[in-house]
Amino acid sequence: MAAGSARHDACGAAGAAGAGQARAMTFDFEGQGGSEPQLERFPDMGERETSGQATGGREIVLVTRMTTGNQGNQALSIALRDFLAESFPDVPLRLIERAPSYMRQLSAAKLGRRRDPVAAFERAAQRLVARRDASVPPPPIGDNRVCYDKAMAGIVRFEGLRSRLQLRQWMRRLGVYRRAIDERLALFAAAGRVIVNPAGEFNPVAADIALAYLLDIRCAQLLNPAVYAINLSFEVEDPVVQAISVHVFDRCRAVAVREEASVAHYAAAGGTRTPVMVPDASTLHRPKAKLPAIAQKAGLILNYLQIANNNLVDEVTDFIAAFGREHPGFVLTSNEWATDIPLWKARCEALIPATSPEGTSYERYMEELAGYDLIVSSRLHTCALAIVAGTPVVPIEIGTFKITEFFANLGLADGVVRIGDAGWAERTLARARTVEADPATVAREQAAAMLAAGDGVRRQLRAILT
Repeated sequence: MAAGSARHDACGAAGAAGAGQARAMTFDFEGQGGSEPQLERFPDMGERETSGQATGGREIVLVTRMTTGNQGNQALSIALRDFLAESFPDVPLRLIERAPSYMRQLSAAKLGRRRDPVAAFERAAQRLVARRDASVPPPPIGDNRVCYDKAMAGIVRFEGLRSRLQLRQWMRRLGVYRRAIDERLALFAAAGRVIVNPAGEFNPVAADIALAYLLDIRCAQLLNPAVYAINLSFEVEDPVVQAISVHVFDRCRAVAVREEASVAHYAAAGGTRTPVMVPDASTLHRPKAKLPAIAQKAGLILNYLQIANNNLVDEVTDFIAAFGREHPGFVLTSNEWATDIPLWKARCEALIPATSPEGTSYERYMEELAGYDLIVSSRLHTCALAIVAGTPVVPIEIGTFKITEFFANLGLADGVVRIGDAGWAERTLARARTVEADPATVAREQAAAMLAAGDGVRRQLRAILT
């Protein structure tokens, strides 16, 4: 990793754009009133981007998660930050928060009621850029820290309530966000490259979050840096968001997705550009050279909300009981502890012999993972971090294709079990028995595959971004 990456165990306020006093201004993102006007004449990105020439300044802006309650997101952002610093050492690098609250103003449901949702979205982006106060400069580059904050998971859990109360709409109407928006747009206008890491946010149940990313990306495009979307899983199902995604991503300099299924899903949504398939950026973390001492205990990681969204909580609860019979004293843990652990304890605390203490950084989480002799996980980045830590993994998948394709990209697709398939629980237990019979060999095989994949990802991303 690049120099300076060891400063992430604790954090204060991250140095993202958006600090400062706000000036009052009424701001209507969606153009709710009156007739639909003609689109303003902003430069279209298509022709400029095919020329292969970046415009604007020299700075690289990485739009990624900077403050998070998910150690997997923290590890991913740090891996990308350090990769960019290593690959482009002479170019200033700035990290800013992805999908900040002041960009979460569009609703798929409301846009879907418009005569032309894509045109309504485009008007929102153009209006946002047109109202920019060009006298507002970009804030200084901060220290690019990526911070773990356990309170962030609670924000995710109460997102529905915040949406129903329409807090952001009221703050937007009062002009509270204006200064933050102007600073963000100033960053885009001054940048040479804007690199956006949406990761898994374009999932089937997060249409409005995806719109926040798309609005951000489209505003950057209108301000003329070269814009890239990388490390994307494209799973969005909402037809309005699919159409807007094609409108925006087709205008990026390049789009890199993490799975072949994302390539196919984007084409089915109407995309005319073919995204580049680049495995998940967590592979940029190099596995440890030495295996940890075997601690004779198993770690179990289950994404509660994903399991609940697929109506499989009862079935997975039965699996937890069966897992406990074969692995007495197992530990329930998670890279999104504040979401998963309280919900599982509320559901079946009597079946859980132990839970891990909540961590403070992805490094501490990897130290915990290194202490297990076995990890069974339905969270992608726990799988990746466990391999980096030298612990063998039994991956289980639910409601998506990210884990299956991640291990396929490592050449290890045969080891993935899909929750909900016939006999999945017994096959998971059988796979765990096989791994426990020779954990050191499995750990070495998984680490070697991860190392090879990471070298390939470095080559691919450098070629895309250069």
